[in-house]
Amino acid sequence: MKIIFEDTQGLSEKDQKFINEIVETSILFFEKDGHVSPVMFLLSSKNKTINLAPFNFETQEEKLFKVAAIKEVIPQLGIDSILMAMESYMTSDEDAEEFMNNRDKYPMLADFPKRKDCIVYSFENSIATWMVSIPVNVGNKEILTDEITFKRVERSDGLLTNFLGLKNILQ
Repeated sequence: MKIIFEDTQGLSEKDQKFINEIVETSILFFEKDGHVSPVMFLLSSKNKTINLAPFNFETQEEKLFKVAAIKEVIPQLGIDSILMAMESYMTSDEDAEEFMNNRDKYPMLADFPKRKDCIVYSFENSIATWMVSIPVNVGNKEILTDEITFKRVERSDGLLTNFLGLKNILQ
């Protein structure tokens, strides 16, 4: 499995190595168990790592509460970067427009019948966020790509992003 970072400006070699280790390990678990437990690593430049696992939610209210609590304590803990891994859904480019045009019928991607299973990785530091969604076949415990390309994202405004107060540059 090849892991690529499309733009490494602001991403240290140490961070890349850590991301590679987590991605490779979680893929091994997926291929063995057919799922990836949601996990969040809070990292500081003082070589402290806090592992929040499993990082999952039973309800939307619980998700909002946990995310708000984490965002509140991050500055107190001296956290410099965050790595998350979780199962999620994605859609093909062809189906994305249909999903977006039918949000009243499908409020969440989980409700969209043409959704595809994936594993999402997100690494955030004070400079940017790098993300990748890897398509998977849960039933066969199979990764559906040979290459994982992390893309640098200048704008991060999802609920499970922007933990470090990164500014939304693109409006």
